[in-house]
Amino acid sequence: MQARLKPALHAVVTSLDMLRRTDPDAEIAWRERDQARLDRCTAVIRRLSAEGTLAEDWSIPDAAYLMWAATSQRVWEDLVLEGGMTSDQYRTHLTRLLERALT
Repeated sequence: MQARLKPALHAVVTSLDMLRRTDPDAEIAWRERDQARLDRCTAVIRRLSAEGTLAEDWSIPDAAYLMWAATSQRVWEDLVLEGGMTSDQYRTHLTRLLERALT
């Protein structure tokens, strides 16, 4: 999902990120967006745990935060915009990384 959304939302997210440093309403919107993403990551990790596929050395909160951090806008920018990965490569490599780290 993140690989599909990030390119389309990049300009808006970049603007919101800059604006939030001086605008309290933008900061609230930023935090709500990040919390919603963390909530989605937590839901995925809870499902892995319920299915018995979450690696046993991970707690649900720690695994969710790892997924949340790895799928951040900045990581996408570093890998796709700066590193030259395509969106497909980003999706493939990030999925492989998270699967190997968390399961």
